[in-house]
Amino acid sequence: MRKLWCVAVYLLLSSWCVTGVAQSLFHKDGVFSPYQATKFDPFQSVSPTHAIGGYPLIPLGNDFSLARLKVGSSAQGTPMGYAYLFDIRNGKFFASVDVEANLESGRGGDWTDEPCKRDSYLWKRSTGGDFKDVNCASINHLTNFWVNPKGDFQQLLVQVRQKKFQIPQTVVQVVFTRYSDRSRRVVYKVNLNPEFFGFETDSEPLWGANSWHRDFSSKDQKKSEFIARLAEWAMLVQDRMDAVFAQEKDALGGIPAIEDFIRSR
Repeated sequence: MRKLWCVAVYLLLSSWCVTGVAQSLFHKDGVFSPYQATKFDPFQSVSPTHAIGGYPLIPLGNDFSLARLKVGSSAQGTPMGYAYLFDIRNGKFFASVDVEANLESGRGGDWTDEPCKRDSYLWKRSTGGDFKDVNCASINHLTNFWVNPKGDFQQLLVQVRQKKFQIPQTVVQVVFTRYSDRSRRVVYKVNLNPEFFGFETDSEPLWGANSWHRDFSSKDQKKSEFIARLAEWAMLVQDRMDAVFAQEKDALGGIPAIEDFIRSR
């Protein structure tokens, strides 16, 4: 009888959790079934009100084009959800959001990493612990973006080319990392096209020789101002990451559209 009562309570709680994150892009068909990605058409429009395992998407000011959903597992065996979403404007890449998050808590310990320890970022800010309850935000630049993707991103590149999306080879990336014990982790990577903000194309493949490297961008007033403004937006998001981690549905509500925010100075 006690075992049946526990199962009933577990079913009730599981049903409540599913209802609480009804807009999640990942779901389970039953209590003991594995997680599955929601079925979608390639590049179907997705509202930023959706979530990844209960963690809200970062709004950029537009609906997203959903390009990839995948279920995997961490080294500790915790189910992980992976999503990749484009923000395409008039056939041109404005931004993408790459998300990974645990779909349920595990039994593992800390992630034993501290992403804010690097000194090569264009900007960084840590408001959490070093190896526990990490809350790190950083800005960096990426070269060879989408030039030679790996794994299933290769097929995605074929679809991108069929759509004739214009993707820059250099992007400015904002990363938000929030994780703690019990294998809890959510990481957002926002890849932004600087050409939308009046910067010339930089196709330099070498990261250290690219004009966005901090040795060069720090001496460029326009780039310095852009990075500083982007950092202000990043801090607004980072300050909400505790609410994100608590899986509050409106944790990122009211975050300004990134383009409007950067231009409004």
